[in-house]
Amino acid sequence: MSGGANLGYYTGLDIGGTYGRVMIEREDGSTDVYIDEGCAFNTEGEALGRGKYRALVEGAMKKFGTTPKMCLGICAAASGIDSPEALASCKSIFADMGFDRDRILIVNDCEIYLFSAGIPAMAAVVGTGSVCYGIDSLGKTHRAGGWNHILSDEGSSFDIGMKTIKRAAERLDGRGEETILVKLLADEEGITSPYKADIFVNKYIFDKSRIGKISLLCDRAARMGDSAATEILTECADNFSRVILDTYKKMNVMPHEVVRLTLSGGVILGCELFYKRLCLDIEREAPNVTAEKPKKSALETALLAARRFG
Repeated sequence: MSGGANLGYYTGLDIGGTYGRVMIEREDGSTDVYIDEGCAFNTEGEALGRGKYRALVEGAMKKFGTTPKMCLGICAAASGIDSPEALASCKSIFADMGFDRDRILIVNDCEIYLFSAGIPAMAAVVGTGSVCYGIDSLGKTHRAGGWNHILSDEGSSFDIGMKTIKRAAERLDGRGEETILVKLLADEEGITSPYKADIFVNKYIFDKSRIGKISLLCDRAARMGDSAATEILTECADNFSRVILDTYKKMNVMPHEVVRLTLSGGVILGCELFYKRLCLDIEREAPNVTAEKPKKSALETALLAARRFG
């Protein structure tokens, strides 16, 4: 157990579809971090989300040696907070755990990056899911994408994973050329026939993070020179660039305005080919948009927002 149990504190949470992270800063300036299972609120729903959020917070409080009542401000940047109803439900979860309702700030895990930017600005996250937000020069927020993995989430690890499995299934069905990708899927996941690919997808179709893990094999194959993997990553980057450009168009940006775009998420931070292709697309279509990776993590940014809000 960490020290400072009698001190007030601020806390930020970054709750993605795969991992949940909690960062605390006590009044004496000391910090600590706790990591556990995440939760995509729009996919898993309030009932399951309530249990996972409670487990995450209780695990963190136990490690930190503190309680919700001592919190001076809390900000949760959470995946799947896509409507006023979801926001209200999520806020009630933290209030029911004992946090002061007036000191609870809930935002989408992508939207959090707009808190550290001037206006106009944009933020896009490509991880287990994907979404893009923008705030125009009048302070109005706009959004595109991120409507879950069946309807949307273009370019996400789930999207890449599904395209990878489909490409391998085609080859295993006697269509297309042999690739490194097919061998990696066979060795790592036991997908050695279209039948086994079908079983795998049906088993995990609603488990975004499980299928999303296949994206790591696609990235590995691309770095080994596999053309099929390179095509998949390029296609997914192109598809998500359209989500960013759609958000940009909604903002009605003036020609003289420079827009800062923060790009984050596991796919962007972990797959250099995807990131470079995405930046190339944006530079070509919207030259007044400056794309960059975040200087601070979503978790650190959530903690800063908690301090300002609390």
